[in-house]
Amino acid sequence: MQKDDLRAGYPFGLFAVPREQVVRIHASSGTTGKPTVVGYTRRDIDTWAALVARSIRAAGGRRGDMVHIAYGYGLFTGGLGAHYGAELLGCTVVPMSGGQTQRQVQLICDFRPDIIMVTPSYMLSIVEEFVRQGLDPAASSLRTVSSAPNPGPKRCARRSRAARDFRPGHLRPVGGDGARGGERVHREQGWAGHLGGSFLPGDRRPGDRGGAARRRAGRAGAHLAHQGSPAGDPLPHPRSDLTPAADRALDAPFGENHRRSDDMLIIRGVNVFPSQIEELPAEAPGVAPHYQLELTREAHLDQLAVKVECLESIAADGPARSRLQCDLQGSIKA
Repeated sequence: MQKDDLRAGYPFGLFAVPREQVVRIHASSGTTGKPTVVGYTRRDIDTWAALVARSIRAAGGRRGDMVHIAYGYGLFTGGLGAHYGAELLGCTVVPMSGGQTQRQVQLICDFRPDIIMVTPSYMLSIVEEFVRQGLDPAASSLRTVSSAPNPGPKRCARRSRAARDFRPGHLRPVGGDGARGGERVHREQGWAGHLGGSFLPGDRRPGDRGGAARRRAGRAGAHLAHQGSPAGDPLPHPRSDLTPAADRALDAPFGENHRRSDDMLIIRGVNVFPSQIEELPAEAPGVAPHYQLELTREAHLDQLAVKVECLESIAADGPARSRLQCDLQGSIKA
């Protein structure tokens, strides 16, 4: 199963059980027009919580630890997944959700949690708020940060920076969403990964890319234990390189163990495909069918600028150009 299959069956056409047996529904942001809808049975919720609990345990979390959750709660799977897993492990959960950065810092200082579950970019915003308030991040109680999404080298670097800013050598960044698995950093061994027990990793030989990996190594990753929705490839054509942690040098490229074979960008946790943006200038009157995506970073947050060409008939400083710009900005954001 691919995401396109789930979109074709929107909203509930590909549920694997009767809708009445689904106890919770989560969905993607719908950036392609229709969101990917996933149904969870009671068993799915329990499995999910168990996998998150195992990830927290593997990162050093223990019963009685306090876990500050700064993922968003809602249709996004982050907050509730982390919440149930931390509770199952026996932790004390602070369901802060995202935003209200000043209050995040206040509660971290007042409640003194052991673990924070947060996206890498927002973790750095929290670090900056500590500094803005004249507080030393390294003096906080936090010893572990669980940060997802974890798509590649930049966000691994952000996790490392967050760890350094809080408590060098002590705060451990943990990648993954808890369900698929995670990874943690060791001074001696570098990055070590662990995969959730209900997932089958995809095969990828060193140096393989995309189709070559599928032909020669031959197997896509799969989620084996989901009951409410079809088992299948949780990402478009992911391939995993399951290199033993001891074989990885500390200066090896972060993110090497989960290399994507498509062109998807992840902007502040939102999946963005260039083909989605490409359609909009092509449909806009007064714009040439050429575009450029410029990805930069400001204050630890990804910024995506979309550059397009106006036709010669559009005046450089006229009202038509301003209206066109506003219309395109609105449609791209939507």
